[in-house]
Amino acid sequence: MRTVKLLLLLPIGLLLLTPVHSTTPTLATGTITASDLTLTVVRVAGGNTFYNASIVDAFTGGIQGELVATGNLRVTSTGNLTFIASGTFTGTVGASELGTDVFHSQCAGTGFRQGALVSILCHEVLVGGTGGLAGLHGEGTAQFSGSAGTYSLLVHFDPV
Repeated sequence: MRTVKLLLLLPIGLLLLTPVHSTTPTLATGTITASDLTLTVVRVAGGNTFYNASIVDAFTGGIQGELVATGNLRVTSTGNLTFIASGTFTGTVGASELGTDVFHSQCAGTGFRQGALVSILCHEVLVGGTGGLAGLHGEGTAQFSGSAGTYSLLVHFDPV
């Protein structure tokens, strides 16, 4: 009998729960300017040069703020490159309040000349966040030519 009462009360209890869902994804687009790129040669092997890299990017548009990131850069003897980095973004997304979020970047480029990026395409992932960016997630691309670029990221806020 106790089991029957529990089974009868369970659907009523489930109706009292408020559904939790994330916001609808929104496309954020704009420009990025790399204001500070520091490269330190780690080693040279097999025609490849490996660097530790730190970079500061300024975002304008749907995402407003600054990203400070560190990562690893590999440049081949032909000038092609791969770059993997992560860092902290401080700013706003859409109409959000100020907050921070973590960016992860995986990039491939078609040229590297005299310590400067020529052309690079990045896959960007945003995870978590604090303050006005709590629960922010996103994914998209960024493309650079020299120190200037554009981004297109699909972003949404999960409930916190």
